[in-house]
Amino acid sequence: QMSFSAMAGMVLLAGPLTRSILAAFGLPELKQAELDLIENHYLPDTELLIVGHHGSRTSTDNLFLETIRAEDAVISVGSNNSYGHPNREVLARLQAHGCNIWRTDRNGTVEIRVKQ
Repeated sequence: QMSFSAMAGMVLLAGPLTRSILAAFGLPELKQAELDLIENHYLPDTELLIVGHHGSRTSTDNLFLETIRAEDAVISVGSNNSYGHPNREVLARLQAHGCNIWRTDRNGTVEIRVKQ
């Protein structure tokens, strides 16, 4: 059984065996939502981060990545999109924090299976 909590466009799924999936959704205030989570909530080490707003420049701050220590990151993004998502700085931050990066524009559909 997974527990679910949501705040300011962020969803944290936490379940047995300390598995955590953090999903961030495309809000203009995403950076502030990340800071609010860090300051006001316990964030466990996270196995999987679903990167917010298609990996835009304002998502996935260094402090946020240091806090959650995600192992894998999924970026839902269209190929050759006009916005240039995902942002190169975001990709560099994810790589610097040791995340395995899965992108729908390069990897196709990303299927996530959680085993107990």
